[in-house]
Amino acid sequence: MAPPVSSRSHRIEIAARRISAVLALVLSTGYLPAAEPPGARHAAFQEVVKRGPVVHGRIPHLLVNRQLHAAFHSALNRIQGLESCRDLFENLGADGFQVLADTTYVYADTGPWRSVCDRACAFTTVGGPAVGLCVQFGRISTAEATLVLIHEALHGAGLGEQPHDPNGLAPDEIDEMVRNACGF
Repeated sequence: MAPPVSSRSHRIEIAARRISAVLALVLSTGYLPAAEPPGARHAAFQEVVKRGPVVHGRIPHLLVNRQLHAAFHSALNRIQGLESCRDLFENLGADGFQVLADTTYVYADTGPWRSVCDRACAFTTVGGPAVGLCVQFGRISTAEATLVLIHEALHGAGLGEQPHDPNGLAPDEIDEMVRNACGF
C-alpha cells in the first residue's frame, strides 16, 4: 500500500495542475507572449557582441572607429546587465538591446553635417535608424562615449529632445537620466 498523501502536498499538487492549465489556456489565447526558448536571448546577445556595431560605409578616423566599438560593447552590457537601464527603453515601448543592435553608425564629420559636428559628438533623429558620429566622439572617454550611444539610442526608441520637441527633455537632463539608470 502506498504511503498516505498528506493533505498539504495533495493541495500543492492540485494547485500546480490548475496553474499549469490556466497558464496553457492563457498562452494559447495569446494574452501573454510565450517565453523565449532558454538561451535565445543570450545567443542573440552573443551574436551582436561578435558582430559589433553596424557601420554604413567606413569610419576613416581611427579613434572614432575604436571608440565606437568599445562604447558599443559597453552600452550593450549596461543595457543587458542593468534593469534600470533597460527600463529607460521599455518605458518608451522599445527593447534597448534591439534598438542598439539595429542602429547604423555613420561617420558624419564632413559635408552637410559639419555644422552639427561643431556642436555635438553624435546625433540622430527621433525614431531614426542611424547615428552620425563626429570626430569629437573619438576624443572623449569610453564611459562618456557609452553614455552618448545610449542617449542616441533613446532617441532611436522615440525619446524627443528640446528644442525640437518642446515637451522633450533637455540634452543634459537625458544625460543625467542615463547616468543614473545605467550605472555611470
